[in-house]
Amino acid sequence: MGEGFSIAQQWEIHFLVAALAAWPLIRIFRRAGLSPWPVVLVLIPIFGIAIVGSMLAFKRWPLVAPRVAPKPVRKTRAVRAR
Repeated sequence: MGEGFSIAQQWEIHFLVAALAAWPLIRIFRRAGLSPWPVVLVLIPIFGIAIVGSMLAFKRWPLVAPRVAPKPVRKTRAVRAR
């Protein structure tokens, strides 16, 4: 009957993992130029990490320059010598 983890142990594991993930996430948010407060959402069980990851994926990062496709190199025509 004593198989698996109790609910209290599951919560402890979740908060331990959330606490370990908080510091790197705060650094990522700061380097991207975003407020680090959404990292608190990691504490939401099951969906918290997905919410924070989605915020990082779909928000504009003010400190990172936007990607611009390089212009294609124009080929010059060779002048034929007669």
